[in-house]
Amino acid sequence: MSSSGSAPEKPPHATRHPFEELLDHASGLAVVGFARGGGITRFSRGAERLFGYRAENLLGTATYEVLHAKEDLDRHFGSAALAEVSGSNVQFDAITRTRDLVPVEAVFQHVPGGMEDGTELLVLYRDRSALARVAQETEELSRMIRQEGSHSEREAEFLRELLRHTVENVQIALSVHELHSGMITYTNETFQELTGVPHPDVIGMTLEEVVKKYPETSERLCGYFERLRASASGRGEKPAPAHWELELPAGKRVVEVYGRLIAVEGHANQFILLIIEDNTERQRLQMQLVQSEKLAAMGQLAAGIAHEIRNPLATIYNALFDLDEIVENRSAEVADDINIAMEEIRRVQDIINNLLDFARESERSSGSADVNDVLRKTIRLVQHDLTGKNIQVKWELGDVGEVAISNNALKQILINLLTNAAQAMSSGGTLSLRTTVRPGLVPCRSNNPMTVKKSGGTARLRLGPGGSGERPAVQEKYGAHVRLEIEDTGPGVPPDVMSNIFNPFFTTKPPGSGTGLGLSVVHSLVEDCGGAVSVRSHPGEGTVFSIELPCYGSGMEEE
Repeated sequence: MSSSGSAPEKPPHATRHPFEELLDHASGLAVVGFARGGGITRFSRGAERLFGYRAENLLGTATYEVLHAKEDLDRHFGSAALAEVSGSNVQFDAITRTRDLVPVEAVFQHVPGGMEDGTELLVLYRDRSALARVAQETEELSRMIRQEGSHSEREAEFLRELLRHTVENVQIALSVHELHSGMITYTNETFQELTGVPHPDVIGMTLEEVVKKYPETSERLCGYFERLRASASGRGEKPAPAHWELELPAGKRVVEVYGRLIAVEGHANQFILLIIEDNTERQRLQMQLVQSEKLAAMGQLAAGIAHEIRNPLATIYNALFDLDEIVENRSAEVADDINIAMEEIRRVQDIINNLLDFARESERSSGSADVNDVLRKTIRLVQHDLTGKNIQVKWELGDVGEVAISNNALKQILINLLTNAAQAMSSGGTLSLRTTVRPGLVPCRSNNPMTVKKSGGTARLRLGPGGSGERPAVQEKYGAHVRLEIEDTGPGVPPDVMSNIFNPFFTTKPPGSGTGLGLSVVHSLVEDCGGAVSVRSHPGEGTVFSIELPCYGSGMEEE
C-alpha cells in the first residue's frame, strides 16, 4: 500500500481511465477505491456521509480493515473472493467511524489496468438501514396478521359478501364496461331485469348489442356512453346526467343515466361504470300527488259553486211554492209539474248539502254518526255514476243506530268504497249494502283512546295498551259493534294484489285513473276510531269490504 497521503501526480500527457469520467459524476454516491494491497485511494463525499470519515484522513494509509469486519474481509475481500464477487452485489455490515454496524449492499468492480492513483478495485456501498427497518416492521406486521389472520379473513369475507349483496340487490341498474372496447365485464341483477339479457349472456357484449332491438333507446344510451368514453380519454367534458323515457324490455321506463371512470388497483385497464336509475315509479307518485292537489282545488271550487247555486235554487223553490198557492183552477198536469219541479229542487239541495258537508274539514273520527242515514245520503252523491253504469243497488239495512265515528269521516270512507265498487262494475252489476249489529269483541290496532260524550258524564272506549313509538299489536275492544258490508259483483281482487291494497299509493288502475290513496285513507279512518276493515275476494266472484265500527255508547266505562 502507498505510504503517501495523496495520490501521485498524473503526467499531463496521460489518457484518463474511463472510470475517471464516471467517478467525476458520482461524488454523491458512497464509492471507495482500493489499491492492490487494500490501501484506500478514493473516498467520495457519499462515503464520508456513510462512514463518518473525512477523505483526507483515510487516503493512502487506511486499509480494508477500517471499514469491514474480519469475517467480511475473509469472505469478500480475499484474492479468491474478489475474483468471484467482481461485478456482483453482496450484503454485509460495514463499520463506521463510531464503530457502529451499518447494513450495506456493496457492488464490486475491478479496474482493468488500474487508475493512475493506484486504484484497482472500486466498491459502491448502498445503505440498507431503511430497508432493514422496513423488513423488521414488515416481519412484525406479518406476525400480528398471522395472530389475527383468521378473524381478519372472516371479517374481510363478510364485508365482501355484504358489498356483493348490496350491489346485486340495489334497485339501480349498474354495468361495468372496459374503457377502450366498451365490452361489459359486470352487471347487477337490476340491469339484467331492465334490459332483459341475463347473466352470463350479457358478459362480453357491448351496450349497443344489449339494446339493439330498440333503435331510439340504442341511439340515446350508446351516444351517452360514447361521450363518457371521450371524456375519460380527455377528448371532451363529462356529460351531465341524462333524463329520458326509454323503451326497454321491461316496458317504457323513465330513467336517469350517468356514469364515471373507475380504475382498479393492479389492473392495467380502465373501466366505465354506467348507472341507470329507474324513476318510473317516483314520477308516477309525483303525478298522483299533483293530481291529488288538483282534486283538492276542484273540491274547494265545487264547494264555492255549490254555495252560489243554493241561493238561486231557494229563490226558484219559493217562486214555485207561491205559484202553486196563487194559480187557481190549474189543471192536474200543471199541479204535477210544479210538484215535480219542487221535489227535484229539494233533491238538488240535498246533494249540495251533502257535498258541502263532505268538503268541510274532517274532525277525524270523534263524534257519532247514523250509519244508515249517512249511507243513504252518500249513495245520492254517486247515484249518477251508478245509474250510468247500469248498477243496481240492493239494500239490507238493519236497525243499527249510531256508531262512534264522525259524519264526515264515515262519508269519506263510504265515498271511497262506493267509487271503487262502481269502477269495478263498469259493465253493470249489483251493489249490495248491508248493516247489522254484532255483539262481542272488535279487533283493532288503534293505540289512541277516543273520548266520547255520554249522558251522566264522560266515557272512554276501552282500548288495549299501546305506547307511543311502538307498532301497536292487535287489540280487542269490548262491546257491541256495527258491521257495514259493501259487496260488488266485479272481477274480484287478484291474490297477489290482496296484501297491498291498503298500502298508500298502491293502485292497479292505469296512470291518471287513480291516486292509490283511497283504501289507505279508509284503513286509517276506520282504525283511528277503534274499528277494523277487512276484504274478501276471489277472482270472478266479486269483492266484499267489511267494516267493523264500535256502537256509540256501547262498551263504555265511566271515568
